[in-house]
Parts: sequence; C-alpha cells; structure tokens
Amino acid sequence: EPPRSRRAPPPPATSAAVHAKASHFSVLGVSHDARPAAIKKAYAKLALRFHPDRCTSPGATAAMARINEAYEEAMKVSKHRFR
Repeated sequence: EPPRSRRAPPPPATSAAVHAKASHFSVLGVSHDARPAAIKKAYAKLALRFHPDRCTSPGATAAMARINEAYEEAMKVSKHRFR
C-alpha cells in the first residue's frame, strides 16, 4: 500500500477566513511538517493576495498582520525542526 500523503488545508480565501484559523500553519495553508521553502512560498502567495496596497477589503490590514505573525512563528518552528 502506498504511503498516504498529508495534504495541507487550502489557504484562506478572505480576510475574515484568515482570522478564523487557529494554527499558524493553517493560516498559511501548509502542513505542520512543511519545510521552510514551502512556508515561504505560501507566505508570498498570501502576501500578494492580502497586501493592503493591492487588496481593498476592509480587513486586509488586519489579515496581513495575522499572516505576518503566522509566517514568523511557522518559520521558527520549521527552522528548528529542519536544522
């Protein structure tokens, strides 16, 4: 039997969905065992989507702050894990 893949949940589609996520990894839409490169790629996609200069929704600034926080914390964990 082939090993089961551990797929990450999809990234949030709206700024309200960003705030509803509990885990730093789920905010970014990556699995808990994601490598730093995968976390960085997911952050870049979300940053393009929710950056206040590009996104006009009212919660874009708060969503970007949550994404930044999630990125910093997920990278700390990931870098510690994959030394």
